[in-house]
Amino acid sequence: MKRVFGFIFWFIWIVLFIPLTILCALTILILNFLWIGKSNLKTRFFRIIYRFWGKTGIFLSFSPVKIIGDKKSIPKPALIISNHQSDFDIFAGGFYPADFLFLSKKEVFDIPLVGKAMTKCEFISVDRENPRNAAKALIAIVRRMKKKQTILMYPEGTRSNDASKLLPFKNGSLSAARSANVPITPIVVRGTQQVKPNNKKFYIFPHRILINILETIEINNELHPANAESKITDAEKLNKIRMIMQTAYDKMS
Repeated sequence: MKRVFGFIFWFIWIVLFIPLTILCALTILILNFLWIGKSNLKTRFFRIIYRFWGKTGIFLSFSPVKIIGDKKSIPKPALIISNHQSDFDIFAGGFYPADFLFLSKKEVFDIPLVGKAMTKCEFISVDRENPRNAAKALIAIVRRMKKKQTILMYPEGTRSNDASKLLPFKNGSLSAARSANVPITPIVVRGTQQVKPNNKKFYIFPHRILINILETIEINNELHPANAESKITDAEKLNKIRMIMQTAYDKMS
């Protein structure tokens, strides 16, 4: 019966979500046409529309959201790192108390209307199949953070199919934080895989989503890769940061 209801919820969600996506993408493109010239204010406003899209995408799944640590301030610029459990993680970003850019695979940018709208938001395309283009994306990330922009990265590199644990972290996020010399703010999300499991295509089921904003790792912290006085190796730093996030994830259960 849960599978049956999961399909019904998915059908209702997709019927409402597709028009929402088209409306948000068209709004960005029309405003971009009318709003002549380039400005940070314009792209920030476009990303407000993205956050509205993300929040509404979750509300349409009938899933309540609770934010832990929402009073904590996220520095600007900063690198936000988050665990990656489901397609719904990108919707959860709409609740993060920060204006940020994120990476998305090249195929998403190829979707009509959506890809152009994402470009106008200054989101970053990455081709995972092409190492050279992936390296260019990392350079773009560092350049944006040096221009005082905040970036969201998923250090696991892909979605975890096991809702009980985080995958090992890749070192790209630490390399970016070191090169840009910016603080790192970990954010842990729990519940999105229960809403939309990775192994079920036509399935959505309401479930509480928790978003936990952890303490920022400042540059003088021994875990920060740009701290030249730290005696910890990058591999140890990466593992310790992952364990901090895993511990928070376990407590959220």
